Amino acid sequence: MSRLCSHDLTRLDRLPLEAANASTALEGSASQARLNASGQSAILRWQMSQRAKCWTVAIATAATSALILGLRQIGVFVPAELAVHDQLVRAQVDPGADPRLLIVEVSETDWRSPSAFAPSDQAIATVIENLQHHQPAQIGLDLLSNSLPALSHKSLRQSLQAPNVVAITKLSSANRAPSTSLLTNTSSSQISFSNILEDPDFRVRRALMVDFTNRNSHQSRVDNTAQPIFALGVDLAIRYLEQYNNIEPVPGDILQLGEVRFAPMTETFGGYQQMEIASYQILMSYRSAQNVAARISFADALNRRFDPALVKDKIVLIGPTTNSSRDLFLTPFSSRQDHQQKMPGVMLHAQVSSQILSAVLDGKPLPWAWPDWAEVVWIMALTGIGSVLMVLTQKGSILILFGVSGLSVSCLVSLLCFPAGGWVPMVAPMSAFFVAAVGVRISKSYQRRHWEARQEATFILPSDVVV
Repeated sequence: MSRLCSHDLTRLDRLPLEAANASTALEGSASQARLNASGQSAILRWQMSQRAKCWTVAIATAATSALILGLRQIGVFVPAELAVHDQLVRAQVDPGADPRLLIVEVSETDWRSPSAFAPSDQAIATVIENLQHHQPAQIGLDLLSNSLPALSHKSLRQSLQAPNVVAITKLSSANRAPSTSLLTNTSSSQISFSNILEDPDFRVRRALMVDFTNRNSHQSRVDNTAQPIFALGVDLAIRYLEQYNNIEPVPGDILQLGEVRFAPMTETFGGYQQMEIASYQILMSYRSAQNVAARISFADALNRRFDPALVKDKIVLIGPTTNSSRDLFLTPFSSRQDHQQKMPGVMLHAQVSSQILSAVLDGKPLPWAWPDWAEVVWIMALTGIGSVLMVLTQKGSILILFGVSGLSVSCLVSLLCFPAGGWVPMVAPMSAFFVAAVGVRISKSYQRRHWEARQEATFILPSDVVV
């Protein structure tokens, strides 16, 4: 009996220890269960986070691409793209005057009357004769028939019929046929047109190349059956190449001189959208703002006060350059701060001649642009890159670094292509990257707030949540 009692007392003494052991075991099991549940929850949250990131990137890329491409299609970015283009033109290196050109400047003091806008017949004839003494390659007369209505002086009629003298006409807007002629009895091969294209902001960025007198359509063909009439700057350059380099236009759909093809612009060339291209035109590559060619005054040419070396074997253009000549145009060099900085028409024709000669003889690249599909791919790629970069981190400094890097890349591509003649749009791709990045960050902020609200509702601490 005493043993039994002793055994029971011993058992009673062990009960607290056994109870403690049992409690410890239960706590361990509960803790392990909580750890397992926590681990499974973390894995689930990670999987949901990755799925959310993928959906965010996909939706942001698709929506932003559709938005930017739609705005691009209707021309929203055109003014900004043109402004960027003009800035790049102003920033390029000035190579100086083209040694193959000479401009004879006509001023108000050379006019025969204040309303005539042109010198007298005798003065023009004398200047042409003085220049011919020194064997110029070609002489282009940038004066219309309304400036020289009578052509009454016999010596002027004879001077204009010289084979190396080119007169100008204006093409009517209705059927692209010549509306006026400086010399009615001259050969059509000595007539060029002086029409100059202006963009909606009245700046000259494009140059007309060729048109036809025997076609009602505006198709640009240079072949043996058509009768092309070239722009003054183009005609003078072609004549120069034929005379000194034995290079003639190659028959075909595209104007080709030697190995250089002057492909016409499309309606979506570079930063343009839905541009009117009823005629054969190319993007101008300006040589210089004020120094495209050597210049002498009309009075100096009239009185033979010039260096003969400036004339020999040169393309000579004669035309008005004063502010009152009504033949002045805004160009990419006309900044908003200097809106009145205009370029005379005769200098624009010289720019075109220099562009053609530099491309054919000096190997200077002609302006080019990516095809439409390449621009679309570039915009979509930057949209995707902007979306992906913004979901990779939450740190503000890294987000800023990613944003600046993406915008710099889109800008750098355009900057690197421009010196080689390429016009790659900058504003639309940069806008695509920026809009996609901002959209993703807004979406991520909303998702994080929504997740934290759910965590609080289910009493789960959000400290280890990765979004």
